[in-house]
Amino acid sequence: RKYVRLYAPSAAPALYPHPEPSKMSNSSRVDLRLPPAQLAADGFPLFAAAPFLDCVLGAGDMLYIPPKWFHYVQSLTSSFSVSFWWR
Repeated sequence: RKYVRLYAPSAAPALYPHPEPSKMSNSSRVDLRLPPAQLAADGFPLFAAAPFLDCVLGAGDMLYIPPKWFHYVQSLTSSFSVSFWWR
């Protein structure tokens, strides 16, 4: 099983992406494993209000993540993942 959290591209300012032209500019600097109060203290005060969708995927489940959506995935049990990047 896997926990998945998705953020729309419109939430990007609250996700504090790495600055351009970094190769990581499509990734958030926020560590979702930290409690909200610590994230605010660490310089990410807008993050707590960022809207998101979340779900738990089970064996055999598949999830399409639209282009430019931020996503966080945490394995809840032993698992295997395959990513495919469409052109």
